[in-house]
Amino acid sequence: MVSLNAATAALHFEKPVLYYNRWTGYEAKPGEVSRLFERATSQQIRSLQTGQRVWFEMDAIHMNGNVFGYVPRIVNEVEGGIINFADGHCTVDQALGKIHFPKDEESLLQFMTDNPLSTVIDNRYGL
Repeated sequence: MVSLNAATAALHFEKPVLYYNRWTGYEAKPGEVSRLFERATSQQIRSLQTGQRVWFEMDAIHMNGNVFGYVPRIVNEVEGGIINFADGHCTVDQALGKIHFPKDEESLLQFMTDNPLSTVIDNRYGL
């Protein structure tokens, strides 16, 4: 089992967790990745705090599509129904069904360590 220390978690939890990537050939077993996350409730989304990490389930992560999974984002600010991140924003209503939290960070870290291709968006660019 991988130890979840602050440095390890910070390094790994900046990466996406993918369940399908046409460009690397990675494909998780059905439900293997989604079982690691739980969808945020409306109340959880409304009570997000600055600095909190959330995971967006993305329909297409790569600019050419065909990459699907969960992408981490850090909340910069929540104000007036708008959630701001370093790379954009969304409304609370837009976030419903898209924002997730890990059920167990140890299990998530273990999955990412055991499946390194699950964290690679595009091999050609090292993303």
